[in-house]
Amino acid sequence: MSSERGSAAVELVLVAPILVALMGLIGFLGQLTGTRADLEAAARDAARAGSLARSPIGAEAAGRAAADADLTSRPCDEVAVAVDTSRFSPGGSVTVDLGCRVSGPMGGNRWLRASFTEQVDPFRGVAR
Repeated sequence: MSSERGSAAVELVLVAPILVALMGLIGFLGQLTGTRADLEAAARDAARAGSLARSPIGAEAAGRAAADADLTSRPCDEVAVAVDTSRFSPGGSVTVDLGCRVSGPMGGNRWLRASFTEQVDPFRGVAR
């Protein structure tokens, strides 16, 4: 029985770093999941805002503003916004592509991307 003395301390020293790393990984994966969901929602909101504009220039400005407003609270180190208004006409569409660079717990980076296309109302008047 005396040969097992101190084994609990040794086990704790060996297992504790593994448990801490596992908890950090779970936290990072949760952050990625939340950021991805917010990125998809921001792409949807930006495309919708762009489709409600009266001109392609207004659609791009409205899409960028909506995306920036939605992503201000997310842990993105860098955000890329692309608003495609090449099919902006009644019955056409506005497409928004978003990218977000998230730093990992060990210094790695991961780019998350989302895209959404919204139809422009076919009965709405637009300016050229």
